[in-house]
Amino acid sequence: MIIRTWALSVIFAASRINATPVPAQKVHSHNDYLQTVPLFTALDNGVTSVEADLWLHDGNLFVAHKENEIDASKTFDSVYIQPLVKLIDEQTYGDLFTRDNPLQLLVDFKSDGDELSFSFSSHQTLFIFSFSSFSPILAALEPLRSKGYLTTFKDSVYTQSFVTAVGTGNTPLDKVLASNPRDLFFDAPLTDIAAKPPAEGLVWSKEIAPLASADLKDAVGILNWLAAQVGIVTSGTKNALNKLVGDAHQLDGVKSRLYGTPNLDCVTIAFIKEGLDWINADDLRHVKDLLGLKSRFLYNWRGCGCVW
Repeated sequence: MIIRTWALSVIFAASRINATPVPAQKVHSHNDYLQTVPLFTALDNGVTSVEADLWLHDGNLFVAHKENEIDASKTFDSVYIQPLVKLIDEQTYGDLFTRDNPLQLLVDFKSDGDELSFSFSSHQTLFIFSFSSFSPILAALEPLRSKGYLTTFKDSVYTQSFVTAVGTGNTPLDKVLASNPRDLFFDAPLTDIAAKPPAEGLVWSKEIAPLASADLKDAVGILNWLAAQVGIVTSGTKNALNKLVGDAHQLDGVKSRLYGTPNLDCVTIAFIKEGLDWINADDLRHVKDLLGLKSRFLYNWRGCGCVW
């Protein structure tokens, strides 16, 4: 089953012409593993930020939305790692993602961190969830690391590569800061990024946290969040986002992201207007088209029921 999944990915990659898709800037493939062909659907739409939920089961990492939905054929290695390594080796997508413009891979580890005391052979990924998971995740990144495909911070030098791995959830910040070389970075708390430095004498930057995220509800408050669910982007929401995005952009190389956002076109456009760097999306082609200049102009001209 695992071999079949990997083989299908290889066939899919081999069947396409080596042409670079038009980049879909700002689009983040939320729950990417639920796409028709994980990773490839995103890349074919020019999307260079993908996210997968990971579960550790019987010593293997699987991609699934819920633990009871685990499919033995869908391992992290077969769905993401091996295809990604092959794509980089062969430059299948041209300059869609490069050392100067890396792919952002977000990995949301769903299993209990205590279970991660096992040693496993998977690799690459970005969202670490507990102190006990830190070392195994670093080990899992080795296939990318050994080829020089991971963005790295070593001896005060930041070197971008094809994939930037960022840990979220219960990632131990102290362990990230202590790592030299560092190729697993931190997902900073967007709502606190201006008030709480990573440690005494340090400031947030891409060398520590190239990404800062927040739940929309936490970012704008419950009343503004409720309004957004029905397509109303209030002045309170606009002001809150303007401040948070501004806080992130005052730092070196830190980009902003919101999750828990409604799948409403007018809300998406309003958030982009406030400068948000990453928009969570499930319908990748639709959101890519929506954010195109022509679509954005038509959408604003017609109106969409939003208030901002």
